Amino acid sequence: IMTSRCVRLDASVFCHQFRGCTCRGKCISCQYRERMSVTNSHHPVILFDGQCNLCNGVVQFIIKRDKTDAFRFASLQGRYGQSVLEKYGLPREDLNTFILLDGDRIFSKSSGALQVCRIMGWPWKIFNLFILVPGFIRDMAYEWIAKNRYRWFGKKNECQVPSRELSMKFMD
Repeated sequence: IMTSRCVRLDASVFCHQFRGCTCRGKCISCQYRERMSVTNSHHPVILFDGQCNLCNGVVQFIIKRDKTDAFRFASLQGRYGQSVLEKYGLPREDLNTFILLDGDRIFSKSSGALQVCRIMGWPWKIFNLFILVPGFIRDMAYEWIAKNRYRWFGKKNECQVPSRELSMKFMD
């Protein structure tokens, strides 16, 4: 449905940046603004190092097993990732972390990974038993892997471009 504030272009509807758009989130501009909103609470967002082969492999692993379409993804190097880091006062150059943004809550390192397992459901939920291990011990193991990930798994010089079907899962 098109309104007076939307125009059709290349078989897609684009909303002009008018205040009070009446498309109810159906036009591409409004969907893009919703995706770029740092406090988007519809889906948990996983922030990852877009150049890390291990991190990209983990993202692909989650996408294949995300049967409920629960997660969205963004690289820490991208605009969305940088805006989240800025909003929550986290170092913008620290790419040695995994962040899960769930509503207004931030989970990082091992706690973020365990929250992802919890949200993914069975059988991945069983890994939540590791929450019984003190956080500083879990994070020591996490930091050891993060410190060696480029040496063990390699590094990409450019970020991966998602396929057309997967592009709506990525924030930028």
